[in-house]
Amino acid sequence: MQEEINMTNREKYILSIYEELSDMGKHENVKLVKNTVNDGIYIKKTLKNYNIEIYKILKNRQIKGIPKVYEIIEDEKELIIIEEYIHGLTLDKKYNKTDVETVKKIMEQLCNILKQLHNMNPPIIHRDIKPTNIMVSNDDVVYLVDFNISREYDENQSVDTVIMGTQGYASPEQCGFAQTDCRSDIYSIGMLMKNILMVDEYPANAINILAIFPPLNPGGKNDCFIFSSVSF
Repeated sequence: MQEEINMTNREKYILSIYEELSDMGKHENVKLVKNTVNDGIYIKKTLKNYNIEIYKILKNRQIKGIPKVYEIIEDEKELIIIEEYIHGLTLDKKYNKTDVETVKKIMEQLCNILKQLHNMNPPIIHRDIKPTNIMVSNDDVVYLVDFNISREYDENQSVDTVIMGTQGYASPEQCGFAQTDCRSDIYSIGMLMKNILMVDEYPANAINILAIFPPLNPGGKNDCFIFSSVSF
């Protein structure tokens, strides 16, 4: 059970300087905010499912291709994040089917982001790579966002403690077969490249997707598609 932690007076003051401007799309827990001190525009997220240690690492280490985290505030079993606002679009809105050269440029940048995460000690596994979690800025820089279900790899653990992911992108081990590791993210970017960028088809809408990638145990417990609603 998560211990309830209340904000300090200093943290209350920090949050007070961020004026909420609007919701970001359909997600009420993600707000566009303005810092009333420096007039900067930022993103404010309020999370109920989170790993605070991941966000502490991201705040302390500047990783190219990941929005900068400015504030991390825990309050009553919620985590409030203030992070960099990326001027751009998510991958699903930026592109449909596209040419091979554009795919290569996107995947090269995404792989470089994952290389930095996976080379940490211990490695950070994103676990939810999908079009809505990839931003492309107005100057065509790729960003990986939303580390809400990310975790650190634990060599002493055989399976993930909590099963999370998104249908069509989650690797088989995210169904509880084994612990996720760096290969889980690589699997997800392969699915991303194939289904979205190359053939313009989302896994959730792909009628014949199981004919291409049949379940490990047809009709049995291994036929596992359970996710997505917990991603935000």
